[in-house]
Amino acid sequence: DASLMANCAAFADQELAEQAPLHYLVMTQGIATTAGYSPTAEGVDLKLALHYFSRAELARRLAPKLAASEDGRIMSVLSGGVHSLYGEYEQDFMLEKGFTLANAANAAGTYNDALVAKLSEEQPAVAVLHACPGFVATNWGTELPTVMRWLTRVAQLFATSLHECGELLGAALFRDEYRGKGACVDKASRVVASAVDDAAAAAIWTRTCALLDSLAEARSVTGDGASNNQGGKGEAATSSAPDDAE
Repeated sequence: DASLMANCAAFADQELAEQAPLHYLVMTQGIATTAGYSPTAEGVDLKLALHYFSRAELARRLAPKLAASEDGRIMSVLSGGVHSLYGEYEQDFMLEKGFTLANAANAAGTYNDALVAKLSEEQPAVAVLHACPGFVATNWGTELPTVMRWLTRVAQLFATSLHECGELLGAALFRDEYRGKGACVDKASRVVASAVDDAAAAAIWTRTCALLDSLAEARSVTGDGASNNQGGKGEAATSSAPDDAE
């Protein structure tokens, strides 16, 4: 369950203990729900936990190992280039005061843009990408109300296939011009504009690391390893060989 940072940290520690090199980290964990603000056991809204904080935790922990490979790459698949700026990151970083579905979506997208900007600065040997897959025919939406779920399934008849989406995002993941860079990319692997400037990215990343560090410190005091299921979908793929990335 990737909604808990404790589980993400444990997964990263397990990967770091492996002797094989790590070349790629691709993160797609998420949830489609119309529920309001829903804090996990760690006090983080479920949507933000899956769509951003779990990705930031995995990326920052595994980035040094990725940097040790010849061409380490990180891809967070969410909404690169299609979301709006969430401008309340200073006043309501965790969406505790003004949660709406739009704010949750825009905050996750904005924060992923910041992840790209700052982690690529900290780890210049690693490519860090925030990608938008477009509308894809997957099992996305299983948590939606019945009518919305069936409408989604009908719409997906006209969506990009999972196989085609994988090929398109794979092309972005492996493009030579992204080597050692940070970029937001669309489903055609073209660079698109980030929603954040340098100041916003720095502020968001500083708050992100402070939160993740505080949760890690709390775990060290309580000894809580956490593994309970919050109902979210957890997908983070790692690859230790250049030709078998997922």
